Amino acid sequence: MTKRFHETRIELVRRIAREAQAERQLVVTAFADTFVTLAHTMAAAAFDESNLRLPHPTDGSQYEKDRAHNRQIVDRWLRGKVEEFPAEFEEPWVMALPEPARERALLALFDRYDRLPAKKLAPDQGLSSFSDMLAHAARVTDAMAPIVADGRIDEGDRPHLKPALEAVSHLMASLAGMQAQLAAALPDEARNVVLMRSAG
Repeated sequence: MTKRFHETRIELVRRIAREAQAERQLVVTAFADTFVTLAHTMAAAAFDESNLRLPHPTDGSQYEKDRAHNRQIVDRWLRGKVEEFPAEFEEPWVMALPEPARERALLALFDRYDRLPAKKLAPDQGLSSFSDMLAHAARVTDAMAPIVADGRIDEGDRPHLKPALEAVSHLMASLAGMQAQLAAALPDEARNVVLMRSAG
């Protein structure tokens, strides 16, 4: 079955940023500063062609003017006042988002290609990955409670379905990362483990 999308990738990540701002997770000044730094590093050519400025490193007054200038541009992108948004800025934009908006954006982008943004975990992250998985499982339980209260899942549950789907996607990504970590600890047996999508 072909998936149909009603918004572009750029529209999607800008919408998630707006939602994070409305939920008071995103502060424009801090977001703009982080985004500009990442854009300059990750998309240098697009940065050079844009109106963004790398804040002056030694002139304090100019530094603040450059930050204000960048903040104004980013704020216009956030509010949808300016449609032009370089495709090269998608990744630094997503990476600049505060959690949990960043994870939400990654899940939405990866889901378009039936993938999961599973994190690559180091051996010493076993306890933290297990804790994250339990936290995501608890969120799934909370999200599903109003849906299954009557023993059915149908259109009457529409207000609760999207949050539940998002919670399930977070849990699946967490499980995929843990699964890859467990398999990596058994190098001789790893080939016999069928990993979840994008878990490696």
